[in-house]
Amino acid sequence: MADNRLNAHQIAVLEWVRAGCPEDGAGSGSSYRLSARALESRGLVKIRGRGSTWRIELTDAGRAWTQPTKGGPTAPKRSTALPLAGRGTGTRSELHGTPPSGSVNPDELLAEVIAAGGALDLVGEVDEALYRSVVKRALKSSARPRGKRLDLEYTGGFLQRRWAVKLVDYFEDLVDERAVVVPARVGKYHPVIREFLDDKKQVAVTRAAAPRAGRILEALVRAIVESGGTVERERDRTSLHGVPSSAYRLRATAGSGHVFVVHISERRKRVTHEVPESERRYSFAPSRVYEYVPTGELTVGVSPVRDASTRSAVTDGARALVEVRLGELMRTLEVECMYRDLRARKADLERQARLLRWEVAMERARAAFREDYERRHLNALASRWEEAMRLRSFVDAMTKRASENGSEPAADATAALARASAIADSLDPTSRLESVLCEIPEPKPDNLTPFLGGLSPYGPDGHR
Repeated sequence: MADNRLNAHQIAVLEWVRAGCPEDGAGSGSSYRLSARALESRGLVKIRGRGSTWRIELTDAGRAWTQPTKGGPTAPKRSTALPLAGRGTGTRSELHGTPPSGSVNPDELLAEVIAAGGALDLVGEVDEALYRSVVKRALKSSARPRGKRLDLEYTGGFLQRRWAVKLVDYFEDLVDERAVVVPARVGKYHPVIREFLDDKKQVAVTRAAAPRAGRILEALVRAIVESGGTVERERDRTSLHGVPSSAYRLRATAGSGHVFVVHISERRKRVTHEVPESERRYSFAPSRVYEYVPTGELTVGVSPVRDASTRSAVTDGARALVEVRLGELMRTLEVECMYRDLRARKADLERQARLLRWEVAMERARAAFREDYERRHLNALASRWEEAMRLRSFVDAMTKRASENGSEPAADATAALARASAIADSLDPTSRLESVLCEIPEPKPDNLTPFLGGLSPYGPDGHR
């Protein structure tokens, strides 16, 4: 039996329906329809229409409903324990229909998702922009569990549009920002920083800004090494999202083994190119319109960052310099490592599930292959038996016709009929009971393809 306990807002909506839905009651706003859907899922009300045709009425269960007391004989209270990281628990519930365009209470939506076990299906047409706005506002809700946040996920196919609001991990709550102190003077640089300072060909920062950039990188490298990581020069110049092509790159390996690219560059400002007098003489020679001059403002970042919502790059600004914001980058590194570990666990679970499905399909395919092989063997025996029976019927008919004519058949004709009878006996499998037995060979991978339903016989990933 399900728990019939309702929250205060749901009780107010139920009493509003019992009172005949007055205009100045609980239904005067817009978020009440979300609670109404929760009441409908409990069988207390029935909802029809949408928009201006939206109607709600009580059911027999709604008329007889009373708030269960704590000491009364009610069903055990539904557990609101949060799902483990990367795993969903509890029974999924559905929220039918779409609330009207307008505000939806993030706290109520959060409570509904938690009560549903961490996943709430939205059935019907869904205002994606509305729900994404609610999910974003729920991030600042005081009712949000620490380390969790709401997320709107598309769960439907190409033709069936389905959405679900889920409670997912939010590691930003679990990692605090720690200060990274940039030294005013460095006695001995890390080898990769010394290589950066001695590199005459690097164009990431000007020579004037190089000492400051070196101290900033030195502080960041020390923080990475102290956390158990390593740093080396990044030789790969593959394009990365958000990383300037001219940036100087370092390859940072976190203590958990995840690899990042630490990059630094100096912002350049576009200005109008002033043509000197020496170039003006040659009017036929085109001149540059703009040129880019260094500003001394540095940008330091880490990449790639996929899931962490914290800053992946910091830049000198009017309020703060890069030196006081390096702690944000270290926090981003730690948070992104946790998200990568979560993705790895999910991928491992999916890989194991895919392998299990493939192994079950292969076992069924082998059984189907054996059954098909034996069926074809028995069909071949049945065809031989039918052929033998036709030959015998033919021999009997010829012999009967010869006896009816009263003439003595020729010797060669008699010999031919005898050979036909011998052939029929050799074809007839019923003369040897052992003929029904067959030795089924070990199937080759390609022999199992017709029985796998589109899966590959070479593995769950389909590689030979």
